[in-house]
Formats: sequence, structure tokens, C-alpha cells
Amino acid sequence: MYMDIRIVDDEKFSKSIDMICRHTNYDKKIAEEKLKENPNVENILKEYLGGVKKTNKEVKSVNEMIYKEIRNHFKS
Repeated sequence: MYMDIRIVDDEKFSKSIDMICRHTNYDKKIAEEKLKENPNVENILKEYLGGVKKTNKEVKSVNEMIYKEIRNHFKS
């Protein structure tokens, strides 16, 4: 069973490399390196096209936002 999972993963990996090569000017070696760094194909394509990377913003509760606004109001 382990071999079956590995074969599927290898097929998916090679299909992802092919997709990256089709949509960019990367060769297979660079596409493989990029895919190992970041396994998300969409993010690799966005990076190539110059898209903005989304940063993870902290999710704050309503209470935290209210007190932040109160502090900012009294600081100025």
C-alpha cells in the first residue's frame, strides 16, 4: 500500500512540475526546486507573475479592536 501512495504522489509531483513549466519560463530543475520549497502550485505561479503574497493577519476579537481604538484615541 505504501508503494501505491508513493506512485500517486510521484505522478502528482511530475504533473505539477509540468504545469509550472507550461505557465512559466522555468525549466524542470527550477520548477522542482520551487515545488519543494512551496508545494502549492498556485502560489508559485503568483510569485512568478508578481502577485502579492497574502500575509496571515492576526484575528482579533471585537473586544480587542474596541480597546485598541480607545487607546489610540487617548494617545493622540
